[in-house]
Amino acid sequence: MNISHIITPAALCAAIMGATFLSGCSDPKFKIEGTLEGADNEKIVLEKADYSGVWQIVDSTRTDSDGRFSISHIAPDAPEIYRLGAGDQWVYIPVDSTETVTLTAPLSAMATRFTLSGSSGAEQLEKFEKEVHALGSNPDEAKLKEFRRGVYSRYLQDARGSVVSYYILTKTLDGHPLFDASDPDGARYVAAVASSFKEFRPDDPRTAMLENVARNGIRKRRESRGITNVIEADALGFFDMSLHDENGKEVKLSEVAGHGRKTLLVFSLMTHPDSPELNRRLREIATQKNVAIYHISYDPDQYEWHEGAKNLPWTTVYDPEGENSPRLRQYNVSVLPTVFVIDADGQLSTRIEDMATLGSKI
Repeated sequence: MNISHIITPAALCAAIMGATFLSGCSDPKFKIEGTLEGADNEKIVLEKADYSGVWQIVDSTRTDSDGRFSISHIAPDAPEIYRLGAGDQWVYIPVDSTETVTLTAPLSAMATRFTLSGSSGAEQLEKFEKEVHALGSNPDEAKLKEFRRGVYSRYLQDARGSVVSYYILTKTLDGHPLFDASDPDGARYVAAVASSFKEFRPDDPRTAMLENVARNGIRKRRESRGITNVIEADALGFFDMSLHDENGKEVKLSEVAGHGRKTLLVFSLMTHPDSPELNRRLREIATQKNVAIYHISYDPDQYEWHEGAKNLPWTTVYDPEGENSPRLRQYNVSVLPTVFVIDADGQLSTRIEDMATLGSKI
């Protein structure tokens, strides 16, 4: 029997809306709930970092008059770190799937006196953050070395590629990496966690990034011993990023680099007194050697950066996260300006911190 169905536009629209509604209701979600003592109708924001490390708002709610709140969001496809904020205070929360995590804290000291429960990862991260807080600011190197050793044994050694281990490995203290791959003490921990990710999470994007951080650390240590321009035999590639230029347009590094000519990846301050001389040399090199330039600035005043950037003929972008930027950590940049040379095939080939050698190393 051949039966034909006539569906009116209105019925089709209703069917589509119904399907969309049902799909939305069936999406698995995680929940974060709890109490912020002293909060009354306080705005709560849930954020997640995008692929370039910039935190983006994904949801928000408000506490009731007793400080209670509850917020749900679609569960991530893979474990992620979210952060929950009130005012300028943040608590970082690992989410594996559809768990419910409970947060309690006084609103006045949310970032340091919080408690998390509901998953082993959340409880681990709470414990680690409190240990970091207890360490204090500006600890001496001996104390730091002992702290790293303890953190590794407690959280990293048997982590099996957990998202908490990645968070801990990329933690910064006073603007400096807790585990610095360019330092011999930090390098072995980075390599160990990279190996764990490779074994247990080979398809996780963090795995390739950790391996590259470990390789770059080896290269930097070699350069510090006078062995320059030494790159591991396998291709390093580069960490991609996407930032906004002076016209507000989002530009990826991969849109500029790796397209048949060398590219200079420049980390600098546009408003530094030496910036005009650096820009003059960059202009000269770009003209004489036909290289592309992707120029990232870390100026505290975005307006002053904009005024300087709009007069330059190459790609200039602004990193709003300043000295805490994950891009500085990815490339192990501790001195500004620093320049990387990316060859015509899109592979990192040289790191330059002495601008007097800029022309000779390209």
